[in-house]
Amino acid sequence: MTQTPADWYPDPNDDRQLRYWDGSAWTAHVAAAPVSARPTGPTTPDGELLAGWWWRVLAYVIDSIIVGTVASIATFPAQIQIQREFMPVMDRFSREIEQNPETPPDIGAFFDEYMDILQAHWFWIAVPTVVLTVLYWGGFLRWKGGTPGKLMLGMRVRLRESQGTLPWSSIVARLALQFGVAWVIYGVAIVTTSFTWILIASPFVALLLLLDPLWATWDSKRQTLHDKLAGTNVVKPR
Repeated sequence: MTQTPADWYPDPNDDRQLRYWDGSAWTAHVAAAPVSARPTGPTTPDGELLAGWWWRVLAYVIDSIIVGTVASIATFPAQIQIQREFMPVMDRFSREIEQNPETPPDIGAFFDEYMDILQAHWFWIAVPTVVLTVLYWGGFLRWKGGTPGKLMLGMRVRLRESQGTLPWSSIVARLALQFGVAWVIYGVAIVTTSFTWILIASPFVALLLLLDPLWATWDSKRQTLHDKLAGTNVVKPR
């Protein structure tokens, strides 16, 4: 009868570890069992599993809710003041339509007045929101390697080619493309009170905001456009 050769085998009393069989009996020597089934999929060059697209979307939604809630509270007084000043404009516009139903309303003049009101209060709307977004995304990326939404779902952001703390250059690059382009375009529109500029620039901004995250759905490295600019990947090793 063939004897079982001496070697490491699954422990008959604990499948989480191996136990050494000396050829005739089990010994007291044990070792951790190797991971038999790891998640499969694209990885970084050093083998860390990349996060799926839908996980990233969910993390972004969580982060946006957190930042949006705090920003709304911080800018609430300015929002109320804008509404107070805009209501008379809206009422006058409505009366003009009722009194002259056959005459096309002057939409351009209506939005010009709205832009004038917005310009008068843009600082207290835009600056707290921008500062909060930069501190939240940039601060957590540098400190923890991921925003609370990503960390909550077991993800983090790293350089594609190496691990370690994200450099400020990569963080700035990510934020510049992810948020900065849209901020600059709409900032110019508010400062110049140009409704025409908004009409021209809005399709470009919408295309960028759509293309940036969607790029990761077909990219072999699962990188968004802001990942490519920053040289980063989002990983979900667990």
